[in-house]
Amino acid sequence: VLASVLAGLVAVVTVATITGAWTNFWELWAFRWLATAAAMATITALFSLFGFAALLLGVPLVFYQSAVGGALAPTSAAPDWLAWLALLPLADMTRGMRALLIGGPSDAVQWTGIAILLSAAILTAWIGTVLWGARYRLAR
Repeated sequence: VLASVLAGLVAVVTVATITGAWTNFWELWAFRWLATAAAMATITALFSLFGFAALLLGVPLVFYQSAVGGALAPTSAAPDWLAWLALLPLADMTRGMRALLIGGPSDAVQWTGIAILLSAAILTAWIGTVLWGARYRLAR
């Protein structure tokens, strides 16, 4: 959690310094932290449920998030084999960051969607931890 807070702070200070967008600093930092925490919790949840096999799901999330998140190109330009990643709110994160940096419609910042993803990821990580603990106790 501390790492995501500090990473979000460094990212937002860097972006605000480059763009001069200091007016939305706190909102931008809060949104960036929430998005980073949601991504970290999702990967943690994958590892708690699937163990080392989670790399098969986590690696595409890390390397292809810009392709399906709309950061570099429209989400419709992503190849068909990556289309399932568009179900995650990666595009919501990109739209929210853009809206906070350069302006946009008030509903572009999807606080609720990111908060739901974070909550679901934390719950899934907890369930996975409980399941691994039960498996370990049964194996002993």
